[in-house]
Amino acid sequence: MRTISPDDKKQIKNLFHSHYNRLYTLAVRMTGNKEDAEDILQTSFTNALSAVGNFRGDSSLFTWLYKIVYRCGIRHYQEEQKLPVTIYSEENNVAEHEVYSYINRYPACEDDEFTEMVRESCLQLFMNCMPLGLRAIFTLRVILEFSVKETAYILDKTENAVKTGLSRARTILRDHFEGRCSLVQPGAMCQCRTFARHIAQSQDCIRRMPDIRIIRRKEKISRTRYIKEMKSLREIENLYRTDILPQPYESFIEHLKSAAVSKKISLLG
Repeated sequence: MRTISPDDKKQIKNLFHSHYNRLYTLAVRMTGNKEDAEDILQTSFTNALSAVGNFRGDSSLFTWLYKIVYRCGIRHYQEEQKLPVTIYSEENNVAEHEVYSYINRYPACEDDEFTEMVRESCLQLFMNCMPLGLRAIFTLRVILEFSVKETAYILDKTENAVKTGLSRARTILRDHFEGRCSLVQPGAMCQCRTFARHIAQSQDCIRRMPDIRIIRRKEKISRTRYIKEMKSLREIENLYRTDILPQPYESFIEHLKSAAVSKKISLLG
């Protein structure tokens, strides 16, 4: 390991700053909640500063950062979750379509921000139904648009494994969305605004909703190079191409400085 210079630290800080939102997206999609994602970023930042002397230069430095975030995400991995409707139907021995029929009796929710939170929570739950490795492949290839080669490096996998994993991830998502989600199939059982109203009334308080915050959705133009033969899957992938907004980068640095002081370490000097 070579000696870490001030220029090394500066380069890591600059790269982390410029890729901050995208690194956060990877962390959120792997963990499913913002608290764990923020912990992952803080750990990744300090790990990168400490380990930059080990960087061998066999890839670009920014993909090395994504590898660190991915590895931290593995360590934060939690048990996969089932969809709330699926859990309810299993526990009460009721068919899913009957549960949706009950939910759809509620009028549409008029709170756009709350509806967006419900939609994002649902998207993440669908993603949580796939193994963590496939979740990471889908996030890097489809959401963050890394190449097969870059994804393979970040995840320590072969390029063939990445290609196969992406195919499996798409199949899992397609199977979960099919027949359920009205964002993909007009007229399907589950509508975001109706489900949001159901949750708001059943919990009697909108603000008790799990806090996965996506304030603004900005859908990107569909890319047909992956899935010409699977039109519905392209629509599903577009749902995940949204801006996931972390805390401001300046706040992130302040939290790191406080942590450094409490642990009596110096990483930001």
